[in-house]
Amino acid sequence: MKDTFALWEFPSVLHFPDIKEAHLTYPYHCCAFKFPVTHDPWEFTRLQSLRRDVHRRYCASTTPEDTEEQVTLPTVRKRSISSSPYGDNEGTPAHFVKI
Repeated sequence: MKDTFALWEFPSVLHFPDIKEAHLTYPYHCCAFKFPVTHDPWEFTRLQSLRRDVHRRYCASTTPEDTEEQVTLPTVRKRSISSSPYGDNEGTPAHFVKI
């Protein structure tokens, strides 16, 4: 989402299970990803219940059910100048090279 000035409330991150990368510009948005139960308690509880029901129906006969289940959320990664996806500074654009 970009340039969404009419967006008053950030949608629950639980509605974005396949998100790979997010460029968040407002501090509260980061909290929504890190603490989904605080951001949207009703939706978090609903999805946990749905996950438990699916587990009971389809997985309980093969694996024991965990007592504390959590919803898997996308990982938000921060960019780091000091780390290179190439393992060194070779092939890295000049503005990412650690001097």
